[in-house]
Amino acid sequence: MAHTANCGNATTPTCRCGGCAGSRHGWRGAIMLAQPAMAPAREANHQAAERAWADANKSRFKTFRQRPLRKRARAAVDGAKDDIENWLAATLLDPPAATAELVSAVGDVAAKDILEALCAALGPANNNKNRARLAQDHTFCQLLAEVACSMQDVHDEIDRAVKRIASGLLTYYIGKKRIEIPPAVADALADAAAKGIDKVIATVPAARHFDDLLRAVRILALMTCPAPDRHEAVIRCALKPLGQPIVSDLVQERLKAAMPAWMA
Repeated sequence: MAHTANCGNATTPTCRCGGCAGSRHGWRGAIMLAQPAMAPAREANHQAAERAWADANKSRFKTFRQRPLRKRARAAVDGAKDDIENWLAATLLDPPAATAELVSAVGDVAAKDILEALCAALGPANNNKNRARLAQDHTFCQLLAEVACSMQDVHDEIDRAVKRIASGLLTYYIGKKRIEIPPAVADALADAAAKGIDKVIATVPAARHFDDLLRAVRILALMTCPAPDRHEAVIRCALKPLGQPIVSDLVQERLKAAMPAWMA
């Protein structure tokens, strides 16, 4: 099947688009839903997600094992997507955030630059059938999820480095002044110093841009995935880290109840 415009608005749990290999699946429609004029559609999605969650928890499904778990997971993910759509809509009123624009920009990189490289790498095998298989295998949402995890690793390493530097500076200062401080007090001071330095770093534009970009990659990975409730990497690397204020506490609790291992 060749790429069609409907692919960008897809909401089905499968993707067979041989034109884009899944690189355009779903996310363009998600960006459009964040527009102010789409508020009624977002409200309709919210109501549908609430009904799906209520239906997934009805007692008539309690006698089955696989079905209620799958229905609950899908309904919980739909609720998370609804929260994200509303959050994106709010950021459109706050130009400095520009998260929706970042999601779109990263999506274009995936749908153009990365897709072109993929097609070139496939060589003679670059045909609709093989690209459709890549779409079914969740190639692009897997790639985005892995990128998000790698970016988080870099972020965590920076945080650890900041704390080591703060602790080292404090130890040096205390030693130079020959000040006797109990170890517990020194640890508390080092932690406070680290948090203070981290706060300063967070005000630097480059650091803020990194966080914004990481958030955009996570959202794009989730929106691109045809079936996040069946894709562990997307849940662990993209959805789980979003948290408040993007995904409400209520929806996070639902996600934990429906997918406890992946949300742990």
